[in-house]
Amino acid sequence: MKKLCFILALFAPISAVAGVYIQGNAGSSELYMKHQTGNYRSGSQVSYGVTIGATTGENGRVAIDYTNFAEEKGTEIEKGLIFDTNSESKFKARSVGISYIYDFKGTSAITPYVGARVGFTQLDLKAQAESKNKLLGSYQESVHARDTLLGVGGILGVQYQIAQKVALDLATEYNYFGKSEIFGDAEFDQVGIKAGMRADF
Repeated sequence: MKKLCFILALFAPISAVAGVYIQGNAGSSELYMKHQTGNYRSGSQVSYGVTIGATTGENGRVAIDYTNFAEEKGTEIEKGLIFDTNSESKFKARSVGISYIYDFKGTSAITPYVGARVGFTQLDLKAQAESKNKLLGSYQESVHARDTLLGVGGILGVQYQIAQKVALDLATEYNYFGKSEIFGDAEFDQVGIKAGMRADF
């Protein structure tokens, strides 16, 4: 949230510059982890983000974005004859990136586009477990792991102009976050689809 507020604060002084736009997006995202123990996927996660960009030339755009790709929570309870275990975990994937986008402009209100992105993605995992021994008492264990990765990605989408300075956006994206030593040399990537609205200034 702090990064989102920071980007919105940056927008205020540059909104008067010709060719500048702001765009908000929300959609569905899935994360994938490749590890020596196997391949895993997160399932569908709600993603959202904000982008500030500017046109460059006839068909190009450069944009900076803050995106929350995933926020997954999990709870597990196990009961046994001697032990009861209650565990909770939370995993977040948030990113700041810069993209170059090429618009295939025509005479209609529909504009397809393609783009490439370079971004820093922070992976954050918090987990806590409480084990209760019915004979000897209880104890707690906790883990907190965090890593920031440099990765690349691509986007393919279309915008539909509904007013002179307002457009609707629909896009699909892929991002390779990178390989994390902190998470046991696991590789992370993401695919998603998102919709949003763009306002030009």
